[in-house]
Formats: sequence, C-alpha cells, structure tokens
Amino acid sequence: MTPEHIGQASQLVYIVVSAAWSAVRFAPPIVQDRRSREPASARDETAEDTMTTTPGNASSNLLGKPPVVDLATWQAAREELLVREKAHTREGDAIAASRRRLPMVELDGSIEVTGADGPVPFLDLFQGRDELVVYQHMWYDGAPHQGQCEGCTTTAWHVKDAVYLNARGVSFAVLT
Repeated sequence: MTPEHIGQASQLVYIVVSAAWSAVRFAPPIVQDRRSREPASARDETAEDTMTTTPGNASSNLLGKPPVVDLATWQAAREELLVREKAHTREGDAIAASRRRLPMVELDGSIEVTGADGPVPFLDLFQGRDELVVYQHMWYDGAPHQGQCEGCTTTAWHVKDAVYLNARGVSFAVLT
C-alpha cells in the first residue's frame, strides 16, 4: 500500500520501518473541521490534530505521549506489562469464584410479586423450571423512555424471548 492510498482510508494503520526506528503510525481520518468547510487534512496541523508519533515530530514531545523506541525496548516493556495484566486477570477470576461461593439465602416462595398478569407467588416465576434468571432493570415509573437507563433498556430490547433459556430449564424475569 502506498502513502497515496492511505489518505483514502479512515483510521487505517500501517507500519513505517527504517534502519533507525520503527513505529506504528495512524493515518488521520478525513473529516470536516466544524469551523470550516475544508477537510482537516487541508488545514495546518496542530498538536491536537496529529495522530502520528515520529522522530523529529514536535508533537511527540507532548506530555502523555509515549516515546518511540526500538523493538527490543518495546518488547521488554510489553512483557513487564503482561505480567501485571495476567495478575489482574487471575485476581478477577478469584473474585468471581468467591462470588459464586457466596452463601445462599432462603426465600419464602409464597411472597407475591407483580407479573404480567398481576400478583403471583414468587415460585410461579420459575414456571416449573429448575432455575430463574432475574434481570434488574432500572425503570422509573412515570418517567418517559428518554429518562430510563440506556444500558438496561438496550439489554431488555436484545432479549427478544427466552426460548433458548427455557429449552435449557431456565426461566427469565425482569425486575423493575
């Protein structure tokens, strides 16, 4: 791929290699500047607009930007970070295992909850199945749909039906 083709792609990543250095460079997307009608690539670049870090580039000296280093230095830093990432993953796995081993609380199955057809005993939510998945939807009665939790609403929209769960002995209920 030649540099002429790079301007045509948005967010395209390519590798630049020379005898002195190597770095991953990001081709800036072709976007319109909100202040003008010309593409951002036609304006004079500022440090904020520059998405590349190359030797001799003044923007590479900005705070918060990592330096461009040789491959061996990058590999050493990556291996050091990988040790921390694996420890983080193991700790997350241990926390999840501890959560699964939390003790259970017995619940009175005759407690009434409001279902689609009115009040029903809690045990009826199981619909004769062994397990019940309950999704806590943060719904605020009286608030318009724009005022409801976006994450909860998106999740609820993606559960078209519980056929898959039902076939595996699991019932599904939404708690608001």
